[in-house]
Amino acid sequence: MTANRECYDVIVVGAGPAGSTAARKLAMAGCSVLLIDQATFPRDKHCGGLIPIKALRLLDFEIPKRSTLNDIYSITLYSHSMKASTHQDYQLLGKTVHRKDFDHILLNQAIAQRVRFYQGTRLQHIVEEKGYIRVITSTDEYLCSKVLGCDGSGSIVKGFVEGELPLDRYKMGFAVNGLLSVNQREAFEDFKLFSVPLAFSMGWAIPQGNCINVGIGGPSYQKKQLADHFKEHIAKVARLYPSSGEPKNFRGSFLPAGGFRRKVQKGNILLAGDAAGLVDSFTGEGIYYAMQSGSLAAEKIIQGKTSEFEAACKQVFHRQLQKSLIFSLLCYKKRYTELSFLRNLQCSKFCKTIKSK
Repeated sequence: MTANRECYDVIVVGAGPAGSTAARKLAMAGCSVLLIDQATFPRDKHCGGLIPIKALRLLDFEIPKRSTLNDIYSITLYSHSMKASTHQDYQLLGKTVHRKDFDHILLNQAIAQRVRFYQGTRLQHIVEEKGYIRVITSTDEYLCSKVLGCDGSGSIVKGFVEGELPLDRYKMGFAVNGLLSVNQREAFEDFKLFSVPLAFSMGWAIPQGNCINVGIGGPSYQKKQLADHFKEHIAKVARLYPSSGEPKNFRGSFLPAGGFRRKVQKGNILLAGDAAGLVDSFTGEGIYYAMQSGSLAAEKIIQGKTSEFEAACKQVFHRQLQKSLIFSLLCYKKRYTELSFLRNLQCSKFCKTIKSK
């Protein structure tokens, strides 16, 4: 390893929606930016694949039509006994995508603004020294003034912000998802949610072209129970799509549970997106919060007000995510979804949440 003494204004760790959004905005303001990611792009990302309309509104460029799969206009919630309630919206709720394609589009937009990008580069250590920060990676060392950690729920940067804390399983979620094939691509416009017989958990089925993205998620302390109920959930979804084939590409992953107070800054080291715990516990949605928090971090750095970032995050995100956490604790219970008026309330709330900031 040779020390690279070129100093960047900002090093962004993680090239997902938060990192690419932040890097692009910083570069457009004239900052020198290094963006690193341990993966090689385009890379796959296990996710429901729904980009809510409020996230699409953050973009100042068009996503190519060939890169989107389905337009979503309605939400259907099924109780454990498969009673259903649907909320049909006349406005677009979101678009489904393959995250491999969507994230690569955001990354290329950042690179187009002269962001320097190194892939296959894993962060190993951060050393704060007088006047600068030394970032040690698997390939080299770099100097910078500020570090922005956008490296997901298993964030390495987070360890330098929070310290080496034990994993709090009550502040983490766990999800299992994969794909069910359908015989032909259909214009499915419905996002399906399912009650599962576990506290604070839900299942989903999201159309993605010629596949249905099927998953189940809940608190990480119920990881084993979620995995056990997954086969039952697949069977329910398959009955709704008679043309579905054999399931494939199933995998489990951890994700943060939003709504808890978290430390997102230590001096000139900041966190955004999943690394900052910014996920809506009611909808399970994190892409909007990733893009918005990445943009907010970039804005504070550009303004020279980095010290205000944590307070700004609290003001912009915490109240909404805390309300969603409380709502999810109240609603995702087996007996509640058997009542039609509560299912209707949840559908309406879900639509409102993914449309509104």
